[in-house]
Amino acid sequence: MISIIIPVYNVENYIEECLKSIFNQTYKNIEVIIVNDGSTDRSKNIIEKFKLKYKNIIYLEQENKGVSEARNLGLRHAKGEYVMYIDSDDYMEINMIEEMYSKAKSLDYDIVICGHIKKYDHKPRKDKIRVFNIIEKDVYTNEDILGMMLEFKVNGFVWDKLFKRQQLIENKFYFQPNMYFEDWIPVMKQIYSSKKIGILNKPLYYYRQRETSLIHKKNEKILNDYFYTINSIYEYISKLELTFRGEQIKVFYTNTLYTLIRYYYLYYYNSKKDLKQLYSFFKRSKYNEWNKRCKHIFIINKSDKIVLVKILLWKMKVFHMVYPK
Repeated sequence: MISIIIPVYNVENYIEECLKSIFNQTYKNIEVIIVNDGSTDRSKNIIEKFKLKYKNIIYLEQENKGVSEARNLGLRHAKGEYVMYIDSDDYMEINMIEEMYSKAKSLDYDIVICGHIKKYDHKPRKDKIRVFNIIEKDVYTNEDILGMMLEFKVNGFVWDKLFKRQQLIENKFYFQPNMYFEDWIPVMKQIYSSKKIGILNKPLYYYRQRETSLIHKKNEKILNDYFYTINSIYEYISKLELTFRGEQIKVFYTNTLYTLIRYYYLYYYNSKKDLKQLYSFFKRSKYNEWNKRCKHIFIINKSDKIVLVKILLWKMKVFHMVYPK
């Protein structure tokens, strides 16, 4: 059996599509653990209709504590051999669970990872298929996948992965509450604890992009949480007895520096501060420590050239002239 854990908070416009994609799956041996995280809209009413029809729903409620606490609660109630997480505004291909499970059983993988589609409801031309630009092999080690995560070839999201439940329990898999980017670090730690990882190079998950998505938010907590997360990842991988290539570290530095700059810029601009002070404020802030760590990124770097150009524009103090508000 596979346990599907779904945290729910005010998604009345999306939860029905999400649940239909799960109950229409070609693989049927599942339990669906829905954690209502204090929704105040019609989400509960919609879930109740599914509860009347499907007996394999485990419905849990809590006061609003955030997605991390909802996922942690869901895992404590899971009984399946494997666990999957799905966000309640996303949905699956009809054969996602069957394909992931078949892959997992074929070589007794600890984790299976699949591709996804970035879904823009109102701008379908922007939809992007994300699969893995890699040389495929039967079994990947923890070092293989962590290296690919540093290069952003494999992401740190939890929803495109199938996990052995017993290993999650043994490794005390846990999402830190009240944090953005909450899945990145626990996913990395779980991968490090895994011996056999499989990749299913198919886009099976629809990752919905909404105007309220993280990329559009402009507050200081997102900026601070991102800064905390990338520093925590740096400290974590520095302690591992693994060898990462210099180019992998450099790609990690490059992409995280650009994202840090972007979150800083959005927060700063939204605060209606004087843009003339933008760069000097950043230089005096704690965030500049990451910039100092990335001082050699322009030397033999396999990162996206557009990202490198944007960082260069920042260093030239003209980023605000080209970046959309």
